[in-house]
Amino acid sequence: MSLNQSHNSTTDKSIHLLNKCLDHQRTRFDQARMRTHQAAMFLRNQTLQLEKLDAALEDYRNTPSYQKPLSLTNQIGFRQLLLDIRDLQSNEVEREQKTFQRCQDEALKEQQKIKSMEKAMEKLRRKQQLLANKQEQKQLDEQAANQFSRQQIM
Repeated sequence: MSLNQSHNSTTDKSIHLLNKCLDHQRTRFDQARMRTHQAAMFLRNQTLQLEKLDAALEDYRNTPSYQKPLSLTNQIGFRQLLLDIRDLQSNEVEREQKTFQRCQDEALKEQQKIKSMEKAMEKLRRKQQLLANKQEQKQLDEQAANQFSRQQIM
């Protein structure tokens, strides 16, 4: 086996291995995108719940409160309960925003890995093509030299 054939074989193996890694990385990227999509949907739902609580609190604030003292005490307690629930929901939205951001960052990293692998693949393919071109040129040079030698003998 010549040196060029050895290089070509190594390059072929490298390309094959990198293709497998690239397929795996694309799967990881697809999974990261799916997690990002799910986090976005969950964040959206949590945000809608927070908006509904805000609207309920606003409606409750705008309701006239000319009732008996006992009823007024219940009303104040209910309003405080709504405020507490709203605070909990607001905290949930913040957690979901962080989760969504983490998922986006992860998907971006996975995508960057794909781009790096694709660049490496392109570099290997160019190297493979260059080796093939050199091998072809060498064969053509040998044929030309053999033809010239035969013509000299005649």
